[in-house]
Amino acid sequence: MSDGMPVILIPQHSTVLLNLLRLCYPVSDPTWSNLEDIRATLQAAIKYDMTEAAELVKVLLRMHIPTAPLRVYAIACHQNLEDVARAAAEEVRRQECQSSFVPELEDIMAGQYNRLLQFCELNEFGDPTESFCYGNGPDVISRK
Repeated sequence: MSDGMPVILIPQHSTVLLNLLRLCYPVSDPTWSNLEDIRATLQAAIKYDMTEAAELVKVLLRMHIPTAPLRVYAIACHQNLEDVARAAAEEVRRQECQSSFVPELEDIMAGQYNRLLQFCELNEFGDPTESFCYGNGPDVISRK
C-alpha cells in the first residue's frame, strides 16, 4: 500500500508498459526506437493476453525481417510465432546470415536454431506443416 492505494509490482520496464498501454488507449501510437523495445512489448502483450496489442506489435516485428532476420527469427521462436519465424527463416536463408551471432539466440532452444540451419543448408523444408518453433520429432526436416 502506498498512501492507502494498493500497489502492484510488475517486472516490465516503464517504457514497455507505456508502449503497451498506448496501443490500448485512443492516443497516438508509441514510437519504436529499436527492436528490443518491440521484443519486450510483444512479450508483455502475450504475457498479459492482450491479443490485439500482440497482433499490432507482430506487424512491427515483421517490418524488421529485411534488416535483422536472424534476430526476428529468434524472437519469433521464443514467442512461438510460427508465421513470423517462417518468414524470417526464408530471409535468413536468402541473406545467408545463419552463422552470425545475435543475442536473441540465447533465448531459443537448440532445436529451433538447428531447424533453421537445416532449412538453410537443404534450401527447403521437408513438409510445409513442419514447425520451426515446435519441431516434429528428432529429425524434423526430411533429407531427400
